[in-house]
Amino acid sequence: MRRQGWMRGRLTAAAVLSLLFVFCLSACGQKSSGGAETSGGKAAAEASSEKDAAGSEKAEPSEGEKGKGKESGKDASSSGSGEGQEKKEDSAEKKGSALHFTSTDIDGGEISDSIFSEKDLTVLNVWGTFCGPCIREMPELAEWDQELPENVQLLGLVGDINGPEDSEHIELAKKIMEQSGVKFRQIVPNEELIPMLGTVAAVPTTFLIDKEGNFVGKPIVGARVSAYKEAVEEYLKTVSGS
Repeated sequence: MRRQGWMRGRLTAAAVLSLLFVFCLSACGQKSSGGAETSGGKAAAEASSEKDAAGSEKAEPSEGEKGKGKESGKDASSSGSGEGQEKKEDSAEKKGSALHFTSTDIDGGEISDSIFSEKDLTVLNVWGTFCGPCIREMPELAEWDQELPENVQLLGLVGDINGPEDSEHIELAKKIMEQSGVKFRQIVPNEELIPMLGTVAAVPTTFLIDKEGNFVGKPIVGARVSAYKEAVEEYLKTVSGS
């Protein structure tokens, strides 16, 4: 009986993650910041093209959803906009809503919320291996990671990996990281991270988290590296008191 209950819980978590990232596909018609497609991002996208094609077929939207997708794709900053998006953002922005978890990264190393205490600010980029804009912005994120000040760190969360046993998506994520030159750690989601993922309306979505694990401001929806940088700069001004 215990084993059956554990399996039911695991299957429920998998179903939640799968449904979430099917709906998140609507953001994947966006361009990365500046609208340009970098060579590193193109190579990574080509590496996962077969997976993209399969995922697109399985998640084919209805005609009404296609119309909504076209409207949301016109502006990266408006993706996932509307009352539902505002509620999700408000949920993620609630003061004192600290993120607690213990999981692994795609290399099998343990990672937990204690990592937030190592820096004044953590930039958490939630993305999916099926998402073109997510992949295209990776080379730019890799470059930015090397330029960040000592008190800021960058982390990734690969939302469509279904736990540490999902070797298919883990290997795909590793390949994308390698071809994009990304060195920062990539978290494998588990049941503890599902509540946070439930606030994500589209990918990529990027959160700022302080050293206590609290969300800072509203999440940034869309591949908008310039907006991530601006948000970090504004927060650091409050920390330094300038």
